[in-house]
Amino acid sequence: MLNFGSEKSFYILGGYSAMDFNSNGAGGFRDVGAHGAIGDRIFVTDRVALRLEAGAYYAPKTQAPAGNQWAGQLVGSAGLSFFLGPSHRESPYPEVPKEKRDSILAAGGKVPEARPRGGPTYEQRSSDWQHKWYWGGEAGILVFRTNYDSYSFEPTFGGHWLITGKRTALYASFEQSLFISPRHVTIVEPSGAVTPGNVQFDNLRRIMVGVLAFPAQLRVEPFAGGGFAIMEALNVQVSCASCTGSDLGQLQDEADRAATKAFFWWMGGVDIKQGRLALYGQYILTSAAANFLIQGTTHTFQGGVRYSLGSSKEGVTDRQ
Repeated sequence: MLNFGSEKSFYILGGYSAMDFNSNGAGGFRDVGAHGAIGDRIFVTDRVALRLEAGAYYAPKTQAPAGNQWAGQLVGSAGLSFFLGPSHRESPYPEVPKEKRDSILAAGGKVPEARPRGGPTYEQRSSDWQHKWYWGGEAGILVFRTNYDSYSFEPTFGGHWLITGKRTALYASFEQSLFISPRHVTIVEPSGAVTPGNVQFDNLRRIMVGVLAFPAQLRVEPFAGGGFAIMEALNVQVSCASCTGSDLGQLQDEADRAATKAFFWWMGGVDIKQGRLALYGQYILTSAAANFLIQGTTHTFQGGVRYSLGSSKEGVTDRQ
């Protein structure tokens, strides 16, 4: 294990593993091979650390029914480590010896007051967070429903920019959701007929701009904010067996108009900072809009990482 100050501990491990793939059942087998992993613990308090680990497993000859070939696996994991036992914190301010204290008082001086013992310094957010330009990426799950389909859980991913001030930050993001299967909507046809699920779409794009507040000024801190968003449903297609003449085109135009709307959004989450890097998790709620292909509010659960690329504030001395 390699320790990097009081904030991080990098570790490497290795050994042999026995892996059982239902060896007592039909087609089951057992493999024995070498494994290795590297990981990092990033302390968020003096007892709790975020653990990130990547490992690999290698068996030179597998017992799998596919044949006597080598087998390998790659594994990634994340979690929390909790440390037990007594807490030991050394004061960064050495105590004044009694002899020196007495001589200071005898000379009419004042002995420095003992500094209060606070938490570890890595629990405090570095002031270097202020006035920075962060670039980041996120991924998660988008939850929504239509007037035909029930709630759907679709993968979403995207990128964002975060321009920080003192306790607030400007947030702008671009996100795309690729559906596992098309979602359907019912729109009344020009003739007045109703065919359930006669409109479908399989992608959703969202652009968001707003302001976030980071009030705690800590290394691990909650944040919240809000703003405006534009959502656009993509690959909108209509089906109309009873349409004649221009009815099909009219239905398609109506579906296209219902594919893009503007919304309010609200966000809350937790941000964990490590130097220029920050890990975060967040929840996003958007308002409902009339005549939109999605019915009601949407809910998004995301996790991601952002990295500071430098200052967002130019000083007088920088212009040279």
